[in-house]
Amino acid sequence: SAEISILKARKLFDKHGETRLWLQLSGSLTYIYLRKTPPLLDETKAIIDQHERESGLFDPDGQLPDRHKSFFCTKAEYYKCLGKLDSAEYFFRKAMHDNMSHTSCNRIYHGFLDVFKERGNVDSIAKYSELYCAANDSSISIKDQDIAARMSASYDYMLYANRANRLELAHTRLMSAIVILVLAIATVVLGM
Repeated sequence: SAEISILKARKLFDKHGETRLWLQLSGSLTYIYLRKTPPLLDETKAIIDQHERESGLFDPDGQLPDRHKSFFCTKAEYYKCLGKLDSAEYFFRKAMHDNMSHTSCNRIYHGFLDVFKERGNVDSIAKYSELYCAANDSSISIKDQDIAARMSASYDYMLYANRANRLELAHTRLMSAIVILVLAIATVVLGM
């Protein structure tokens, strides 16, 4: 269903001439294609090629800004599926940059781990197993912290919402008491 939704979005982007926006968001579709059994390699290659030609993200040297380097992970995973491990390793390395998120590191280290497992390189398997586990743990820790922060914010919101409701109820009661008092005084004054 995700694939169907993405393809519908692609048609809308294409219809409105927003191919560049579609290509910047196409990573989800290539992710799905590469995880199918068997992987949809021709479809993935077509998206990769179109991305390189039309996205407008690449500089003249074929480099991407850091925030878009995850594209190289997609390209690395494509080559890994083809069994071209040297190319896969090259693009995983190209995806690395300073200030990467733990999620990005996680994906790259997992990719390296798969490449070195295929090659049977025990030292590299040990190295990237540790790095992958550390990145994965950090990712989980950050997600846990985010969940705790959201729960705290939700609790704070409910606390302040309840306090606001109580103040509004007290204000309504006070206004009702004032109206009743004014009516009582008016009745007494008019009755004299």
